[in-house]
Amino acid sequence: MATSSPHDDLILSDPRVLRAVAQPVRNALLTHLQRHGPATVAALAGDLEIGASTAGRHLRVLAEHGLVRPAAERSGERSRTWEAVAKGLPIELPADTESQAGSGDTP
Repeated sequence: MATSSPHDDLILSDPRVLRAVAQPVRNALLTHLQRHGPATVAALAGDLEIGASTAGRHLRVLAEHGLVRPAAERSGERSRTWEAVAKGLPIELPADTESQAGSGDTP
């Protein structure tokens, strides 16, 4: 689960979200959007030297976890622009051993 902080960050604690962000292409896409602001799939694909279909697929996974979203469409814009939901992603590890076991870590 990702919760908000007063610093415009999302605090990550859900192991599924952590795994999604840990995937290298998704991490690169998210980091690019956080650092450079909204961008189209084509621009992201070009900047990261990956295929547009690959970028789009990974952006949809990030969106399912609430980490990115389609940006407001501008007049005359032909392709969807994506933006990061938050500027930072602090990680909060669960304190209880049952949740830690679910994240793949061993106490």
